[in-house]
Amino acid sequence: SHADINGPKRLKAKLDEIKPHVILGEGGKSHEFSMSQYLTILERELKNQNVKPDFAEVILNHIDRVNKTSDDAICKDYALSNAAEFVYFEDKPTTKSITDIRGDIRREVRKKVKLYSSGAVTLEQYLSNLENNQKAIQGIVDSAWQSLKYVEGTDEEKDFALSQIESFNSLRGVSNGIGPRDKIMKLKLREIVSARPRGLIATVTGAAHIFDDPQNRNLYGLIRDLNPQRIFLYD
Repeated sequence: SHADINGPKRLKAKLDEIKPHVILGEGGKSHEFSMSQYLTILERELKNQNVKPDFAEVILNHIDRVNKTSDDAICKDYALSNAAEFVYFEDKPTTKSITDIRGDIRREVRKKVKLYSSGAVTLEQYLSNLENNQKAIQGIVDSAWQSLKYVEGTDEEKDFALSQIESFNSLRGVSNGIGPRDKIMKLKLREIVSARPRGLIATVTGAAHIFDDPQNRNLYGLIRDLNPQRIFLYD
């Protein structure tokens, strides 16, 4: 799961263990651009709206830490240190221009920073919210991992996969959920496999993309013929 607090160290350890030549990750260049712009715009707005320096520092450090421990960052660090290649799946195509992306980020950031500058959210509340949100998310992640460990490799995994994938799609909207994006990911992966038939290729995705879906809508179902090895980072 992308949200697992233990995910970054587990991902790094697994990459060090299997030593892939190519790593494919979710998202694309537009996401990479958005993340870099978010931090730049956030820093500017915190200054413009006169958020207290100690509060601003905590906020910026948190976002920076999130960026540096993302799947992308871990994979890119590995690739850079091991002469490997990192490639985006480009599974979330966008028609927005750079100007539009910046505009969306600026509006989102200004709205949030206004809460900090006005005192509607204090430093203490911000820290408390971060802690409570992380605990709540980790509880959900741990529960899902425990369920998966129990059913993985059994017929029951298919029922688990169905429930998880339907849940994911209902939250994200099927047009941006499991299925449509996985078809794009399948094409990219097959392209890489054709170009590097003897290379060891790792795909780094959320668990929903590699559940044993009996309807073969996700990435795993679409590339069964390649005999992929699934690795869940639950321990």
